[in-house]
Amino acid sequence: MYRAILLLLLGFIAFYSYGNTELTDKLNLVSERESSGNSNFTLRSPAFSDGGVIPRIYTCDGRNISPPLSWSGAPPRTKSFVLIMEDLDASGEPIINWVVYDITARRDRLEEDIPKQFTVQIVSPGFVEVFRQALNSAGARRVGYSGPCPPSGRVHNYRFTLYALNVERLNLRQDIQPTAEQVENAMRPHVIGRATLRARYGTGSANYGDAPRVNNEASNFVLRSSAFSDGGVIPRIYTCDGRNISPPLSWSGAPPRTKSFVLIMEDLDTPGGTFTHWVVYDIPARRNRLEENIPKQFTIQYIPSPGSLEVFRQARNSFNPVSGFSTAGYSGPCPSPGRSHNYRFTLYALSVERLDLRRDIQPTREQVEDAMSPYIIGETTLRVRYSR
Repeated sequence: MYRAILLLLLGFIAFYSYGNTELTDKLNLVSERESSGNSNFTLRSPAFSDGGVIPRIYTCDGRNISPPLSWSGAPPRTKSFVLIMEDLDASGEPIINWVVYDITARRDRLEEDIPKQFTVQIVSPGFVEVFRQALNSAGARRVGYSGPCPPSGRVHNYRFTLYALNVERLNLRQDIQPTAEQVENAMRPHVIGRATLRARYGTGSANYGDAPRVNNEASNFVLRSSAFSDGGVIPRIYTCDGRNISPPLSWSGAPPRTKSFVLIMEDLDTPGGTFTHWVVYDIPARRNRLEENIPKQFTIQYIPSPGSLEVFRQARNSFNPVSGFSTAGYSGPCPSPGRSHNYRFTLYALSVERLDLRRDIQPTREQVEDAMSPYIIGETTLRVRYSR
């Protein structure tokens, strides 16, 4: 009698366990997450605090490069990581700003400015680490990082989530760039821990995006052109399809303490990263315009009136489609046929007369930005678009 009851009880337990493997797996997963030290799994950045403002350099209003991240306390059985950054306040479909997967378990950080390419190789003494990036969904779907870019006057919240996985590589094809959804589906059964880091960013507000650097006196700072309106189409004459000359620009309302200006023009829709079309620096504070067709040379000299001389300089652009290489001066819009691109002119007001840059070497945009960063007291933008 007792033997029959025991057999019946064992049979019931076996049947119940077989029919609830999903529940068992979930409980085991939760158990591992709670017992593996996952409570100490932490994601951080030296560039901003959790819940803080992400600096402008990592947004579409800056260089749009990925921020530095580091982590610690991953579960012991971790074999790889996946990082996903998302915009929590996007209207309509969720916006995924960044997806990195197959990050090796030995890594505890992602350096600043990860290349915007499918496969990334990091060479360390004695070995090579390889990880991959999926397509983001911010604007034109492209691989790698795409920084915060909320509508003007809006503040959005962003979340970085680092997932610890119990597999070294996801079961994804190596010859095709996956989407965020494909990465999430492939990793879901293997997640054993996660850590999050939140940040926020807003445009058109003095409280966001490196606001401490910008003086409130710049609220009336305006950049314009007599050749096109803000958000309009840039005329063909200023593109690679025309004469490829620089457009006329003028400005007003600069902060009272302004001692010089820097102008940067960039293509916001270039696949693989930001494309720099024009960088002008050491523009004297007395100037309120750049005339049409600025010569494509390093040093520009003007004699505005008898007895006076104005000198400013131009850095190298990303690429000149006419010459075939990077040159000093302006290089107009030149998107791929059938594509429409957006371009932004940004004029920065600085509190120094000249940047600390060598006069015998043409600098890059990055060198100009690094030199001017501590002295920015105001800025204004002008946007245009062009298609071929």
